[in-house]
Amino acid sequence: MIEKGHAEVVPSDELETQRGKVWYIPHHGVHHPKKGSLRVVFDCSASFQGTSLNSRLIQGPNLTSNLVGVLLRFRQEPIALMADVEGMFHQVRVMEEHVDFFRFLWWPNGDTGQPLKEHRMVVHLFGATSSPSCASFALRQTAEDFKDLFLPETVQTIKQDFYVDDCLKSVATEADAVTFCKELERACSMGGFRLHKWISNSRTVLMSIPQAARAKEVKDLDLESSDLPTERTLGIQWHIERDKLTFAVSLKHQPCTRRGILSIISSVYDPLGFISPFVLTAKNILQDLCKQNYAWDRDLPDHYTQLWQEWMAGLSCIGELSVNRCLKPKTFGAITSAQLHHFSDASESGYGCVTYLRLTNADLEVHTSFCSESEWTNSNIAIQTDDEDDDDVEVKKDVLITNLIVKEEQNPTHTFIHYHSNWNSLTRAVAWLLKLKDILLQLSQKRKENTYQHGNEGLKCRETMPGGKRNANSQKNA
Repeated sequence: MIEKGHAEVVPSDELETQRGKVWYIPHHGVHHPKKGSLRVVFDCSASFQGTSLNSRLIQGPNLTSNLVGVLLRFRQEPIALMADVEGMFHQVRVMEEHVDFFRFLWWPNGDTGQPLKEHRMVVHLFGATSSPSCASFALRQTAEDFKDLFLPETVQTIKQDFYVDDCLKSVATEADAVTFCKELERACSMGGFRLHKWISNSRTVLMSIPQAARAKEVKDLDLESSDLPTERTLGIQWHIERDKLTFAVSLKHQPCTRRGILSIISSVYDPLGFISPFVLTAKNILQDLCKQNYAWDRDLPDHYTQLWQEWMAGLSCIGELSVNRCLKPKTFGAITSAQLHHFSDASESGYGCVTYLRLTNADLEVHTSFCSESEWTNSNIAIQTDDEDDDDVEVKKDVLITNLIVKEEQNPTHTFIHYHSNWNSLTRAVAWLLKLKDILLQLSQKRKENTYQHGNEGLKCRETMPGGKRNANSQKNA
């Protein structure tokens, strides 16, 4: 850190400072088993006399781009790109009057035989509450300061397609991608940010990037004969050779208790909701246990143990699930119409919604892609009063899908969307809201199955696969 200029020895004439204007941060080393490296971790949450550095720092505005938006834009075009800002927080300096709040003790040149010396960080720290906002602001300000020197798409990418230090981007052609990579690198370097760990599903693009700047998985790869690897990005696995998004769940053994179930459910990260119906089943089990107020570490009765073991067995097939990364075929051509279609359903066990993208090209060919899915266990039902019924559940569902549409309309991903369609019956929603359920009683009784019924019931893992229960019913209702 000292060699790179991220930290410095406190000058002897600055050791004494005003009372209350200095803070010492404890630190320790953490070994990353997969990377084989030792990383210094500063504990900014460490407390002394009832206070800590993080408790006094202002978090600042949340400038991190919406995760779902970043991932959906990553799926928009055939040529995909990924890069990383090298040591992003360490590229942003702390104001000179604040550096003494980032002091730490260390031996000169790491020699433990010598007396400790006071050092201080002069850049923002990983673990400090203020760092993400400060670093994101600096990156965005770089785009704003130099916007006249670069293409609007490059400036827009810096502002919208970075999730903290990870850049995910998709473009239409390989030629565009090669040009874009060079321009984005140059634009970021204007603010002192270096992009590295580049990876793409295009060998042509990878060959245009210096070997030292490529991701380690492809740095020494024979791009002419070897298959491209699988890369993990923002919680999703990208099988680059097949250009598919896949899942790999590796969970530690947990006891069959309420605490163990919560731990495993929390470990399943699914930002786009690909396996939401499957996860909903586990959430319903946990919800039942919470309703019955089971102790956190009490062994579950046989009934729940069997349900949980069946669900855990389904995790083994999650790796077989894959979704096309790109939302449209490579040869689809120019899009003349883009529509988002939303479906939702609700029951006492949960409610949720799903969105599909329907594209039409100049030849009037139609392609439909699954965009994203959201599920909620109906936690409010657990404390509902006796006079609440399906009306309230339907209202919750209608509010949920309305909020989803509003968020998507505000998402820069959907600037090319021409039309939103909410297939949740507006007439029925208004009737529920007005408590005119008698008008719709017959409709409710006849509605035994619909396009998104499994969003509120949950599914087994196999039923989410092509040819499974959900897929078959979707085709039947098409």
